Amino acid sequence: MFQVFSKLARRYPTTHFLRLSAHYAEDMPSSAFPAVLAYRRGELISNLVHFVDELEPGSEITIPTVEAFLIKYLTL
Repeated sequence: MFQVFSKLARRYPTTHFLRLSAHYAEDMPSSAFPAVLAYRRGELISNLVHFVDELEPGSEITIPTVEAFLIKYLTL
């Protein structure tokens, strides 16, 4: 999955993708991961906790799948 976000980061150079170890996310239960937290100008605009549950059943985690999901909920 991390490769998908690395490739998306190259595709969208004005968008910053950060990887954070669950160890450092003390306020979030481990069942919430993976999560996408979207910030714009320092403000949280979307909190997509365990976003893989939002993908179509049977969908693989690929660049087009994740990209379509992010575009649906955010403006990349």
